[in-house]
Amino acid sequence: MRIEDKYFRTLSREELWQRYCGFLDLSADRFAEIQQTLLMEEIELVADSVLGKKIMKGKRPKTVDEFRSIVPLTSHDDYEPYLSNQEDDALAVKPAFWSHSSGTSGHFKWVPNSRDVLDNAVRYYLACCLYLSVVHDQSHVPIINELSESLGFILF
Repeated sequence: MRIEDKYFRTLSREELWQRYCGFLDLSADRFAEIQQTLLMEEIELVADSVLGKKIMKGKRPKTVDEFRSIVPLTSHDDYEPYLSNQEDDALAVKPAFWSHSSGTSGHFKWVPNSRDVLDNAVRYYLACCLYLSVVHDQSHVPIINELSESLGFILF
């Protein structure tokens, strides 16, 4: 059982709202403050990694403004040599697995994935299998019917 699962069994509606939707009640200033704190936590996490040192030019910014002044905008090309070689050691956290894009840009782009991504993918896959195992045909899956109509093609 994931830690989040216990909250749905133990918290009141008000507590669940606060935990998962409380951000909707925040002022814009408070929301920005929280986002800055989260960004600084991520910066701290990656600062000692090979990629972090490269992108931050060996510096360890103490504020978001300092980070912005040190770090240029980057693109996939800045990370590509590390990602295409699947260099776990260049990353702040060792990935649980690697996947790649569809290659529509002309070549595959490798993507490191965390354990959370794997856990969620398995959970959603199993939920879909269970859901689809009890339907007889497409007419018993209204969500898929609506999606098919909105996208203009048939999924099943």
